[in-house]
Amino acid sequence: MEVERISKALIKPSSPTPNHLKNHKISFLDQFGPPGFAPVVVFYSANQEFSTIVDCANGVASNAISKRSQALKQSLSEALARYYILAGKVNDDLSIDCNDEGVPYIEARANCRLDDYLSQIDVSTLLKFLPEGVPKLVIPGCELVLVQETVFDCGGIALGFLLSHTIFDAATISTFLRTWSALARRSIEEAFTPNFIASSIFPSNNSFPEDANGFALVGMLFKTGKFATRRFIFDGSAIANLKKQATSSAVQNPSRVEVVSSLIIKRCMDALKDISGTQKSILRTYPVNLRRKATPPLPETCVGNLLLLATSLSKGEEELDDLVCQMREATSTIDDDLLNSLQGDGGLSKFLDLIQELRELFSESISSGAEHIGINSWCNFGFYNVDFGWGKPLWFPVSGLSVKNYIFLMDTRHGNGVEAWVSLDEEVMAVLEQDKELLSLASMDPNPAVIAKP
Repeated sequence: MEVERISKALIKPSSPTPNHLKNHKISFLDQFGPPGFAPVVVFYSANQEFSTIVDCANGVASNAISKRSQALKQSLSEALARYYILAGKVNDDLSIDCNDEGVPYIEARANCRLDDYLSQIDVSTLLKFLPEGVPKLVIPGCELVLVQETVFDCGGIALGFLLSHTIFDAATISTFLRTWSALARRSIEEAFTPNFIASSIFPSNNSFPEDANGFALVGMLFKTGKFATRRFIFDGSAIANLKKQATSSAVQNPSRVEVVSSLIIKRCMDALKDISGTQKSILRTYPVNLRRKATPPLPETCVGNLLLLATSLSKGEEELDDLVCQMREATSTIDDDLLNSLQGDGGLSKFLDLIQELRELFSESISSGAEHIGINSWCNFGFYNVDFGWGKPLWFPVSGLSVKNYIFLMDTRHGNGVEAWVSLDEEVMAVLEQDKELLSLASMDPNPAVIAKP
């Protein structure tokens, strides 16, 4: 498959940003966020109306493509009037210049049908659906969002986004995309009004040390070397079974994320023991959405990288319910009291104390021989509700899993399933690929179009 980029435009907000909002201060939690871009790709089938105008001999009718692209651009312009900071550029480490210059929008064509591409999916090719020539790190003068629209021969479409991790976490990505899509289908009442209160709750600070950012901290943990990535799909019945196994007096209502990630961790621990002959500990890290931890909760529309890392150390002998309990205990330490301590004049100092504690924990764990596996979940953020007017996404893959020892969880299109993207050392993954217990509960690397069917 080849992707040809054929045009590029700047999409400006449909109304100008008021002068008093031209300079947006970020929060110190944003300062902590990874200074790179979050890659997102979402695939849509051609709807029935669009399919009727496809000429099998000559490809998709150009006027239909033009109309759909125009609708996407117009609704993006309207969304940027609400999310006005996204149409600006990074000013410095503390602020965004909301200058209304606009979001780069690339139009591209793929020389195959979407179903053919998905039937022989190679996850490395997902990068072709993202804007190219973008710096790896978000630096002064950078855009915060870039968009690529790629049309397949059948009329299917892939929308690819690069989004500054300084501002975007999963919640911000979801509310922005759902707002844009609601405006595209003219469901104005379903479009969100963003909340920019984070910078006043956790104000940025010139004294924020460079080595306290997320890349510097997590960079202590991730190892280089060859790794393999596989997708494991757990359907609703498998997850219900896991929840029964994981239920205990300590955790009576285990979540999908807790049971799936803990099962994979358990299978990884067993695989490591098979390979090395000794039991290894695993240090788990996972970002926690602070909006849901505050009392009362902060609105989901609150823009920013509102996350803190939770950690748990598994010795290798735990059962599934023990691993779930460890995860629940770790996330419960991030609570309203902690959030209150991060506010006010002493907030940054308390935050840096937390970062130092994490750094010491990471160093101690690594020196003792523990393996690290990072976990991230985008479940329950409504990504499969991003409907631009031609239906729910066919597939919302993880397009940027480029590190070793990482588990990324996403909803499936239907039901209460989970799609787990797992990136591990090749030797460890080779064991998991033959793991009868794991494969009795999950299908490995299925065709995304097949699992999308109800």
